[in-house]
Amino acid sequence: MSNMQCAECKNSPTCNADPFFEKQLFCWEKGANKWTTTKGRRVCEAGCFIGVDTKEMGLVQGCGKCPANPNLKKCENCVTQYCNDEKTIKTIKCHHLSAKKPYVKREKKCHPIYSSCYIAKDIFGRVEQNCGECPGKYKNCTTCKDKNLCNEEELMPLPKNLNL
Repeated sequence: MSNMQCAECKNSPTCNADPFFEKQLFCWEKGANKWTTTKGRRVCEAGCFIGVDTKEMGLVQGCGKCPANPNLKKCENCVTQYCNDEKTIKTIKCHHLSAKKPYVKREKKCHPIYSSCYIAKDIFGRVEQNCGECPGKYKNCTTCKDKNLCNEEELMPLPKNLNL
C-alpha cells in the first residue's frame, strides 16, 4: 500500500495540478491502539474528527464525523486541513506530587483521556496527587472532575480517629 496522498479528479483541465490538490481536505488518522498519528492518504468529504476511546485509553483520529461509539468521549468534528490534532481536545491540569522523593509539587497537563484529578494519602500520611481516578491501592483518596488544579489537600477528609 502506498504512503502517498491521493486526490482523484475528473473532467476538468489541469485538475491534476497543485492548486486542485491543495484545495482537498485531508485529516490526521490514528487508531486508539496506535502510538503515532499519520497524515491521511485519502480525501475526506465530510470533515475530520478526534475523540478519546475510553475502552482502549487512547486518541482516535480520522475522516468523517464522530462515530456512534459508546466508548468514544470528548469527540470533536472539524472541517479544515488537519484540524483534528491533539490540541483540539480539552485537557485538564492537576497538581502532581509523588509519595516518593523528591516530594516536589508541580502543575501537570493531563493526557486528554483524563477528565479528573485525585489526591490520596498512604498509610504513612504521605500525599500523592495526579491525573485520573483514585488508584485502588489507596483507601484514603478523593477524586475531583472537570476543573483545573482541583486536587487540593482541602479535599481530603480529616481523619476520624487519630491513634497516636
